[in-house]
Amino acid sequence: MAEIVFLPKIDKFLNSLEDRTGAEVLTALDILGELGHEIRQPYSKKITKNIFELRAKGDQLVRLFFAYKDGKIFILHGFIKTSQKTPRGEIQKAERLFRELDI
Repeated sequence: MAEIVFLPKIDKFLNSLEDRTGAEVLTALDILGELGHEIRQPYSKKITKNIFELRAKGDQLVRLFFAYKDGKIFILHGFIKTSQKTPRGEIQKAERLFRELDI
């Protein structure tokens, strides 16, 4: 089982989710922890070179961006998806947070 590390603001985001949606996110995180690098669609999708998207659907569509680094999985950023296409600003935020892991 892979170690999952949550960046500080993720807890606040997860706690803000509706109960059913939060439960679906926890299930998706369990699957990510179990499968690690082997996780594939429909649970996960590669977004950029280093950033992956974890998908969860309850009453809301939730996306968590994560990355692999030093044998760990870092949950970088999450948002509630409201449109067909993932907003570029959300991806850029995840990329910035990934770069800050090196600092």
